[in-house]
This record gives sequence, C-alpha cells and structure tokens, in this order.
Amino acid sequence: MASLTGLTSEEFTDIDVLDTIAINGNIGTAGQVLTSDGTLTNYADVTAPPAADILGAGTGITITTTGNPETIATNVKSLVLSGTGVTSTPQTFNPNANGGSQTITINDTDTQLALAEGSGITITNLGGLNRRIAANIDADTINFDGAELSVSKVPNDLTAGTNISFSSGTTYDGSAAITISSADTNTQLNLTEGNGISITNTGGVNRTIAMSADGTTLNSNVGSGQAGVIKVPNSLTAGTGISFNSGTTYDGSAAKTISVSSPLPTGVFNVSGDLRMTINLANFMTNDDSTFYNVISEDDSSGKIHGAIKPANAVVELVGYFIIPSGYEATAARIDVTNSSGSGVTRDLTFESFTTYGGTAFADLGDGPTGSEQAFDVALAGASDKLLIIKIDTTSTQDFVRGGYILIEES
Repeated sequence: MASLTGLTSEEFTDIDVLDTIAINGNIGTAGQVLTSDGTLTNYADVTAPPAADILGAGTGITITTTGNPETIATNVKSLVLSGTGVTSTPQTFNPNANGGSQTITINDTDTQLALAEGSGITITNLGGLNRRIAANIDADTINFDGAELSVSKVPNDLTAGTNISFSSGTTYDGSAAITISSADTNTQLNLTEGNGISITNTGGVNRTIAMSADGTTLNSNVGSGQAGVIKVPNSLTAGTGISFNSGTTYDGSAAKTISVSSPLPTGVFNVSGDLRMTINLANFMTNDDSTFYNVISEDDSSGKIHGAIKPANAVVELVGYFIIPSGYEATAARIDVTNSSGSGVTRDLTFESFTTYGGTAFADLGDGPTGSEQAFDVALAGASDKLLIIKIDTTSTQDFVRGGYILIEES
C-alpha cells in the first residue's frame, strides 16, 4: 500500500476503506466506536446514556440520575383493572426492588358474591374469593356420610302436591304421625284380571301379569317362561290348504290330525301321493315332415274313441308341447293310444326338452312305448323358457290318442 506524508486536507463524497481505519496508529477493539472529546477523535468503549435521558418519569414514577444501573421506582396511589378504578382499602402494588414478583391486593366489592348464613348454614371466608359453605348437621333430620347429605326425618310443614294425600288433611305440621299416599291417575295403566290372567302390583306403576295354566289347554313352561297351547280349542274350521283327518270342522269332541298342503298348480292332481299333470290333447300338432296332413278330433264315434285325436292321413308324427309349472320338475309321462275298438296299441314315444330362447335347443329325455308310464332319463325342471316335447309315431289313420299324464314333483 502506498503511504502519504505531510498534511493534506480534502473534501470527499465517498471514502471506501477496504480493511481498517487507524487513528494515531490505533485500530480499536471489538465493540468500540469512534468518539470525539471536541478536540481529538479516538476509539473508545460504548457508554449507555442515563435512563433519565431516555425515559420520562410520570405520575408516581421516579428515575435515579446516579449509579449504574439506575433505578426506576413507583409510588402507585390508584390502580385500574379492566378500565374500572379501584379505590377501596386495601390496595397495594409492591414491586420487588430486585425485579422479582409483584403482589396486587384488591378488596372485592361485587355484590353478586355476597352470601348470608342462616337456616343451619355457615360460611367461612378462606381469603380472596374463596368461601366454604357448611351445614350444621342435625342427626335427626339430616345425615352426612362424608360425601353427600340425606334426609333421615321428614321436616315439619309439608303440603300435599298433585296426586299426594295425607291421612289427615292436606298439610303436615309435625304434631302427629300421618300416612302419605300417592294416587295413579294414568287411565292407560288400568288392567283387569280375568280368564286365567292375574295381575300383581310390584310397586309404583310396575305390574306383573301372569297366566294361570290348567295343564291341558295352556302350558306355562314353553321356553323362557312363555305360555304355549298344548290342546287345540273347540270350533275350528279348515281353510285353504288345511285339512282334518275326518271332516272339515273340529268341535273338540275327539282328537284330529291337521294337515297343511300347498295349493296345486292348475291341471295338476294328487293321485295316491303322485302329482299328475293332465295331458291336453289340444297341444298336439303334426310335424314338419307332413306339410299337408292334419290332426283331427273324433267327435261322432262310440265312447271307446270319442274325444280322441288321430292323424288325418297315412302315417303322421304327432308332436305335443307342454309347460312344466314353476317349482316342479317332470320325471315321467304316460300316453295311451287305441284302435277303433278301444283296444290299446303300442306306438313309439320320444321325450325331449326344448328351450324357447337362448341356451341349448333341446335335450333328449328318453323314449318308450305307449300304454305305460315311462321314466325320463333326466328330470325336466319347470321354467318359463323350457317346454316338454312328446312325440308319438302313429302308423295308421285309426291310431286314436286318448290322452295320458305327466308325472311331476316339487323341485
């Protein structure tokens, strides 16, 4: 760095010092500042100004001008809390000279906290806003177990309220023993005994209703104390799906068996325990191999073939379509074919199931001869989209189909 000698006085707008400024060879120490005594400038430690030069003392506040540190003192004559002046005695504000805790003492003048003793009640001032309220216990009237009070003797001067009555008059002055009664005015709780029913008052509005079981008609030991009927009462009439083993009514004169059965679908009959669906001859028509042949009905012959159907010409395969009721399945069928004399003839039968939409077109259920019940190889469950097909191979215009049945059972 170049050095300057001699005295040079200049005026500068900016001075940029890269490292240090030395005054008379002194660069100062950390925290020191440049000070002037009016003649010379040098480095010196910072001296805090007196508090009196910074703060102004107000009413009740004094600041010492000597010593280090200086002292701020208060002389509080009034105290304001929440905007309300407190002027009662005592009122003190006592700051600790060493900056410790302060204590504020205020007389409470809130009239809402005023409590009055009386009627066996005492109040103890525990200081500040704390009060202890205690009862003077009378062993005859009040009992205190350390946790709660309870009345052990009814006090004098009682007045009967709604639904309460005394055995003598409507007031009680303690001069003599009386009986206190309550009346239940709720008419919905009125119960009447009768017909084997007894009612017991178990206190207040509680009632126990019991049944007097005679051991033959009612039984009170049917699970969880519930009553159950062990003998059917007289005068019963069988309804739909209900039957007695003898007649349709029951008068109590003798034991009867009651049976319940579900209604059978239309055209289905119970024959000795078998459910048979009647063959409707109107369901038969000719197959597609006999385009100009017809199925005709015999309506003017003898009773042996009257009402039967037959092919009109030569040899025709008759095809019948039958819907099995929902909830049932077909397991067998029988078709009867006779000659003009009414004697049975044997013809070939074929049984198939046909799906009206979607799925498999048909399934073979087996075949057999006419004149006897033929069991299906596969049971056909009833469904709206499935039909039972029965094919009859006739060999003469004198083959008379007399009818038959389809054997079904619940699926």
